[in-house]
Amino acid sequence: MPVAQYRQPQGTPNVSDSQAIAIIKQKAISRLMNIYNGTSFPVQQSDLYVYPQSVGLIKRFYVVLTATLTNTSAVNDATLTDGGIANLLSNVRFYDTQQFLRHDTTGLHLTLVSSLKRNRPFAGGADWNQRNGNSVSEMLNVAPASWGILDAPATIAKNTTATVRAIFEVPIAYSDRDFRGILFAQSVNATMSLYLQFNQNAFVDTTTTPTLDDTFACYKGASGTFTSTQVAVYQDFYDQLPRDTSKGGSPENSPYILPNSSLSTAYMLTRSTTSGIVPNQESYISYQNFRLYMSRFLIYNNSGQTGGRTFGTDIQYLREISANFAPYFQYDPLFAAFRTREILTHDLPAGYYYFPARFKPIYTTQTGNRLTGLYPTAAGNGAYITAYDEYMGNQNVLMGAASAV
Repeated sequence: MPVAQYRQPQGTPNVSDSQAIAIIKQKAISRLMNIYNGTSFPVQQSDLYVYPQSVGLIKRFYVVLTATLTNTSAVNDATLTDGGIANLLSNVRFYDTQQFLRHDTTGLHLTLVSSLKRNRPFAGGADWNQRNGNSVSEMLNVAPASWGILDAPATIAKNTTATVRAIFEVPIAYSDRDFRGILFAQSVNATMSLYLQFNQNAFVDTTTTPTLDDTFACYKGASGTFTSTQVAVYQDFYDQLPRDTSKGGSPENSPYILPNSSLSTAYMLTRSTTSGIVPNQESYISYQNFRLYMSRFLIYNNSGQTGGRTFGTDIQYLREISANFAPYFQYDPLFAAFRTREILTHDLPAGYYYFPARFKPIYTTQTGNRLTGLYPTAAGNGAYITAYDEYMGNQNVLMGAASAV
């Protein structure tokens, strides 16, 4: 059976990626368009498909949720989990113009990647405005988080409804400077979709059932429902793309100046879960072939229950190794947390581990069958490892590899 090929849009063949990007930044118009507004009711329908505008070069989408959460318990209050409002979206998928699945992950993963790229919490505001007598740290007198960009009460009282607000970035290009993954959408035949799944397990009643896992919930301690949400989606893209008229053709008949190598690259965010973890026996998560990995996150829960995520007391070491078990690095959980703090300037929740590769990406064609190893000293029957991966690859190669499996 023939392998489907990624169809490269018509561009100028003799212009390098860096030249094309420079010209696009200079001559194209950067636009941020509100492409969707609506209200969804996750208690009735947890899925929403948003269809982007077929125009320009798409860099990213922003998804803004203003959600109503209802504590249905008549006895217990609900408290915010570690993942909090990042868990409002339990699944996010993006299918590009070739119907190739680029992203298949969660709102939590989107939040982690957006934060680590910026070396600060995504959409976060620092408490700069400190006072010591008459000495102030800012010219403006502004309280921390005075704008309600992100909203989430620490507690939702029994039989009470609360409003929370969250923002998610769905990247298509790697960044504003690095166009790898950027999507050419300026075609009347372009069809693509952004799929959002609202978390129907936004509440876990860990008071009534202490064994419930709160890792991927918004609130714990009481039963509740994700009642409704207003959804706004913004498309960030370049419009009025420049054309190459050097051969004397009219602008409308001349090819676009495009970063061809960046367009043939897919930037992807995916997730996987490993179970059957055995104590005092190393568990492995492999890197896939033909990919350039920028980062990996692991979440380890030693019981599959609430309280199963610890600050490293259940793991002897974390490491990455080659196929012949030669280590690239090996360290304990506290050193892993130190590396993360140096990059992010604050800590991740208990049981979260970040493996940075942003400054020296892991190219699996070069490194071969590379593995991430986790050696647990505690692991119950329900123990699991969730892996969140961020990587790139040539789209034709990835499509061919997928069809060959």
